[in-house]
Amino acid sequence: MGRNLIELILELQRSILLELPDEIVNALEKVLNDVESEHSKERAPEEQNDYGCNDYINVIPSKTECACRPILLTYCYDKDNFEDRIMESLDHASLKCPGINKEIYFLSTQWDSRCIRKTAGYIKAVRMNDVKVVFIHITNKGIVLMPA
Repeated sequence: MGRNLIELILELQRSILLELPDEIVNALEKVLNDVESEHSKERAPEEQNDYGCNDYINVIPSKTECACRPILLTYCYDKDNFEDRIMESLDHASLKCPGINKEIYFLSTQWDSRCIRKTAGYIKAVRMNDVKVVFIHITNKGIVLMPA
């Protein structure tokens, strides 16, 4: 008998998570630590940007205004506005850094499917401009790649 759908989905998620850039893997570890220590119960700190202005990555939120980079890393913690943070990320890739931001990694400790449905058209439009958009939900039970 063939593999079932759940096994295929889990295999796909594992393969995507294994292909993440090192900066995103490090960010996931940081968020997991923040979840464990309950720092994620607040807003994502602007100091979260350990990368400064490097060659690869822009970070939201950040106190540092950097030139546009290929990767956009967005943090969304429990007290951040989920929809506003999504819009900020999509606007960054499509309005502020069009053609430069090629990947958005949205790391969130909260999830709102209703908001995803509301912004689905914008997410699709950004993806149609050759921008990879990845939503990752992080909880004390682990990391889940979310469909959006």
